[in-house]
Amino acid sequence: MRLAEQQALNWLEFQQKFSSEEDCRNHLYKIRWPDGFRCPMCNHKR
Repeated sequence: MRLAEQQALNWLEFQQKFSSEEDCRNHLYKIRWPDGFRCPMCNHKR
């Protein structure tokens, strides 16, 4: 899911969805690498 396609959240929904830094980090990771991490230089999976 692309960032531009994300549904807007009100403050309460945001706090519930992103209650910790880890929740935020995981969400951004899934947006950036939906199929798992890939090196931006060589496209390797490590």
